Amino acid sequence: MLEPTEVRVGMEDKTYGVTHVLAKSTDYNRLHELTMPEKLITSIQRATKKSILVKGYSLKEDGNIRLSDYSTVSIQFSNMNDLI
Repeated sequence: MLEPTEVRVGMEDKTYGVTHVLAKSTDYNRLHELTMPEKLITSIQRATKKSILVKGYSLKEDGNIRLSDYSTVSIQFSNMNDLI
């Protein structure tokens, strides 16, 4: 995670988040836009400048990554002080 999540409101007043990440799938050499549903915004915001593991995502042809309501996000803390 490279930056804080930007909260946006789209069609039909649906709230979603957008941020930019580096991904292992491109050997961390390419910036990917990560779009997520409202329910994941809080957990993703805690992961700024940390690593996350994501299960259940889609990688679009343009390189953007999209999470869904069914995605699972695990934050990887770098040390025990991050847990506080």
